[in-house]
Amino acid sequence: RLEYLADTGPRIVRLFLRDNPRNLFGEFPDVGWEIDEGYFHLFGGHRLWAAPEKPGVSYLPDVGGLTIREFPSGVEMVWEPKKDAGLAKSIRIELIEQRPMVQIVHTIINHFDHQVRVAPWGITVFPLGGSAYLPSRQNMIGSEPESNLVLWPYSHRKDPRLALNSVGIKVKAKEGLPP
Repeated sequence: RLEYLADTGPRIVRLFLRDNPRNLFGEFPDVGWEIDEGYFHLFGGHRLWAAPEKPGVSYLPDVGGLTIREFPSGVEMVWEPKKDAGLAKSIRIELIEQRPMVQIVHTIINHFDHQVRVAPWGITVFPLGGSAYLPSRQNMIGSEPESNLVLWPYSHRKDPRLALNSVGIKVKAKEGLPP
């Protein structure tokens, strides 16, 4: 079961497996920060973002203004900026018939009066306490990169939650450390 916010986002805030009451997504309904355009709520769960992070482009409050479009196998959540200047975002959720599967399609549409260069970025927040493992491709030949690792300006390369080795990258989700 997926649950989404009906007036904010687009955001999918909860994901449950059959007969399990535990939300697989992390929820942070009270987390946010003040920006020039108002207060930006984080909420958690899954959302669509635009990279690079830039005030006035990707950082816009998205509380209110969401349109929900239902169709036989799912729903589409569409958010448009309050002014006719910004990035419209939509998440389409479709249940795949006869399979335990869901398809999620992300769309960003530029409503600025000028070009902006962004990359769609689907972000999913999980609860603290787990680990993510990103395996490396082994036995590669040639000189092309096998992956990209992006570190933010506030990243600490010796952070004990981050482990880089020859078989992949492991990230531990622990509370109480800096970002």
